[in-house]
Amino acid sequence: MDKHPYIVRDDRGVPVVNGTTIPVSHIVEYVDRLSYQPEKVAEVLSLKAEQVYDALSFYQENREEIDGQMEDNDLYYWYQWSRF
Repeated sequence: MDKHPYIVRDDRGVPVVNGTTIPVSHIVEYVDRLSYQPEKVAEVLSLKAEQVYDALSFYQENREEIDGQMEDNDLYYWYQWSRF
């Protein structure tokens, strides 16, 4: 049995929820930055609560990788908005 049955890596190696294009980093941002409860994240993203909890567990075990992805996302969005 896989330790994280709901998490796979996409073609770029980014951890996503299996069967979706939703990165683990986005789920973490909903919980950490927006203070959403995992059940609310599941509702908003049309996921099962188990998928969200698995993503959060994956994050705990791969914090450095996911934090780096979130930092890259921040820089990308800042760059996009700063061009206006």
